[in-house]
Amino acid sequence: MHPILFASLFTAPATLPQDVDGDVRATTVSETVVEARPGETGTLRYAEHDGEDLSRYLPLEVPESGLERRHSGPVEGISLDVATGIEKVQALPYDPFRTAGWIAGRALSDEVDESMDASFGTFTEITSAAFPWSTQCRVFFNQGGGSYVCSGTMIDAKTLITAGHCVHEGSGGAWSTGVWVAPRWDGDSNAFGTANATRLGSFTGWTASGSGNHDMGFIRLDRPVGFLTGWLGNFWNSSSSFWYGTTFNLAGFPAVVSTTFPDAPDTLYYAYGTWNVVNTNTVDAIYPTTVDFGGLSGTGVYYIASDGSRYVGGDHRSSFTSGGQKYRRSCRMTQGKFDFCNDSFIPDGYVSGSVDYVPLRVRLAVSTIQKGQSASMTYRVANNSLFNPASATVDVDVYLSTNSDISTFDTKIQSHSFTWNFGAKSSVNVNVGSVTIPGSTTAGIKYLGVIVNESDASTSNNDTDGWDAHRISVTN
Repeated sequence: MHPILFASLFTAPATLPQDVDGDVRATTVSETVVEARPGETGTLRYAEHDGEDLSRYLPLEVPESGLERRHSGPVEGISLDVATGIEKVQALPYDPFRTAGWIAGRALSDEVDESMDASFGTFTEITSAAFPWSTQCRVFFNQGGGSYVCSGTMIDAKTLITAGHCVHEGSGGAWSTGVWVAPRWDGDSNAFGTANATRLGSFTGWTASGSGNHDMGFIRLDRPVGFLTGWLGNFWNSSSSFWYGTTFNLAGFPAVVSTTFPDAPDTLYYAYGTWNVVNTNTVDAIYPTTVDFGGLSGTGVYYIASDGSRYVGGDHRSSFTSGGQKYRRSCRMTQGKFDFCNDSFIPDGYVSGSVDYVPLRVRLAVSTIQKGQSASMTYRVANNSLFNPASATVDVDVYLSTNSDISTFDTKIQSHSFTWNFGAKSSVNVNVGSVTIPGSTTAGIKYLGVIVNESDASTSNNDTDGWDAHRISVTN
């Protein structure tokens, strides 16, 4: 059968039914000002990385080789709880009657089409931060006494796929430490802020044996930044004809300046093309260049279905030379890897018995405002859980703070509410028509944030901290 015709038989289904993220207007309940009171505000929930020396982070890529180490024995899923250091090993299920599987992603309203003006032999520089470019992340981590960068792609609200060698040394080595990510990095984290790893995942074929057939990793984040960036779906397909006959895309952050990547290391580059070699666990593409691809390791390789949905099927991992040709190799998502990711690693990061409200990205319509004046404000609230609650009215308090750690010790300037029918892992953009900066406010730099005033699965994440609070200048 012709490869392209055969591939069409495996086109992914339409995006799975999900509550569409939307917009809601808040209703003001009170504008009574409650002045700040002395007390311990605690620490930021999300460790920030502004001001960190990034020059020490170098590109990490496995050595150039056409030979792959072999792994003996069963391949198992393995993950590390970053806080406790406890590992969890899981057998990978296998069903001989399954040949493919898909999990849908979540697009955003500010979506753009990939500019198909490149190929796997050339790269296009991307300046947009709209979806799907918003899902591409720079990954920072420490390993073996050094500090390195990779790339990764969001495949869930708080999970990204990357290369196994970005989360673990492989061949019996150690897990990476100090792992944090910045979606749509362009030299700073202004686009969506940063998030830190709470759990790392890979496969024993990589961690124990260093086999490139299993050089795939996952990172679970402490901040559900995917509700701001969106995320791509992921899939596996056992058909070699599908892989040969389908155009794939990748976008990542090369770390070395070259004629191919003149604006590295702080620029996103995109390419697309088809595979020259398809193996059971890996796929290879010929690149007519010998440029250093360090830093691109870990970016998800994805295809675009007929309905426009995007599905990641593997991670970009290494290069090698064979027969005078330069190849780039990607580790392919297989049935076991797919099941470990979607049946265990991702869902284990969420509560399922209760709603969990997490507010994100508070933004006043202006960044400079006179005290006593008003402006509109927006923020996003996510249901960071697998629970599907009934429609409910949510109470929220607005605070003005002298720092980005928003707490009930700060000055409360408004209370409002909104009503929304959240679905599991869904979010809503809340529009607040008017927020007034109290006339008693001292001029200077302040931070505007919110606290969701509801009992939910975890009240510790009901405030906007760090990047999610809006830094504003209050004038006389």
